[in-house]
Amino acid sequence: MLIVSLFIQAVVVEFDVSNIMMIESLFIQAVVVEFHVSNIMIIESLFIQAVVVEFDVSNIMTIESLFIQAVVVEFDVSNIMTIESLFMQAVVVEFNVSNIVIIESLFIQAVVVEFDVSNIHDYSVVVYTSCSSGV
Repeated sequence: MLIVSLFIQAVVVEFDVSNIMMIESLFIQAVVVEFHVSNIMIIESLFIQAVVVEFDVSNIMTIESLFIQAVVVEFDVSNIMTIESLFMQAVVVEFNVSNIVIIESLFIQAVVVEFDVSNIHDYSVVVYTSCSSGV
């Protein structure tokens, strides 16, 4: 029901969760991270540091703070009400989102950014720093 604080340090992390009410603090440090979640009400703080990150989430009410630092980030989200703060620092970022109502603060720093969004209602702050980007 509730994950208060979880620290994972490994070579490969496959993180599959569903039907959890809240994740307060989650820190993942690994070479490869596959992060698949569904039906979570609130993620307060999530930090992922890895070489490759596959991030698939669906049906999350609020992500308060998300920090991803990786060489390759594949970020696929759907049906999220609010992302308050999202920071991605990577060589390659593939960012695919759909049906998000509000992104308050988004910072992407990457060499290559593939940014594909649809049905996002409101952007507050969006910052890109990249050598090559496709929006």
